[in-house]
Amino acid sequence: MGKIDLTKYDLSHLENISIISWTDTDIDKLIDAFINEKIAPTINGLDFTQHNVERLLATSYCRNCGWCCKSYSFGTIVTERDLKLISKHSNFSYKSLKKKVIKRKNPAGEEQRCLPQPCMFYKNGGCTIYDIRPFSCRIYPITNDLISGGKSYISIILGCDYGRDIYKNQINRMKEDAIEAFSM
Repeated sequence: MGKIDLTKYDLSHLENISIISWTDTDIDKLIDAFINEKIAPTINGLDFTQHNVERLLATSYCRNCGWCCKSYSFGTIVTERDLKLISKHSNFSYKSLKKKVIKRKNPAGEEQRCLPQPCMFYKNGGCTIYDIRPFSCRIYPITNDLISGGKSYISIILGCDYGRDIYKNQINRMKEDAIEAFSM
């Protein structure tokens, strides 16, 4: 997704040390740097699979802050099925929902359709279509990062505490794995 200028954030020392040596302060500063640069860090080598997504989501919990409903930069990705389901269970007709859709290209160059932000279904501090919310909402703050060659890795959006926790937990798991590999 993007690369951080570690020198800009006084983190250049991370390039020369093992992840095992990263401190909580280093990780917090790195998270802040990603947020400042509006970058969702990719976990290289962690394939975008249902198992990996579910495992990561289970490492923390959503605080229902609404950040993803109000601040997600390009909107909520929706499929044709999502639009039909939402129209069936809301006060919006399929036709009116379809008119609100914004089209954009994903990193692989494929067209995606999104409902604009802030989300029209986020009201009074909650989601009015929570039980039928689109897939992209169900897995938030996880997203996929398509890289060259068609490989798809997991990226984590860090705009809310849920995303920050998941990223920090993943870094700590990677540290534990490195320690375990080193001690063998």
